[in-house]
Amino acid sequence: MKWSGVDRKTREIVFARDGLRCRHCGIQATKLKGRHGPVYATSIFGVFLSVDHIVPRSKGGGHSEDNIQTLCTECNGRKGLKAA
Repeated sequence: MKWSGVDRKTREIVFARDGLRCRHCGIQATKLKGRHGPVYATSIFGVFLSVDHIVPRSKGGGHSEDNIQTLCTECNGRKGLKAA
């Protein structure tokens, strides 16, 4: 299964590299067993870790580890609004 076009192995590597923390706000997450694979829940209800392309795919960014960062869903949503 893929999230944002990023395969599970790369996603796990990036989360581990970033210490299960959002690179913008620093919130820590815990790995939980989800229905379709692991999920990373934070202490804030409904906020999870997600992968984010530093250089967007629409601007030519790829799925390599050096172009992906860990963001929580809150920071990722705010970043998306600024990019629009």
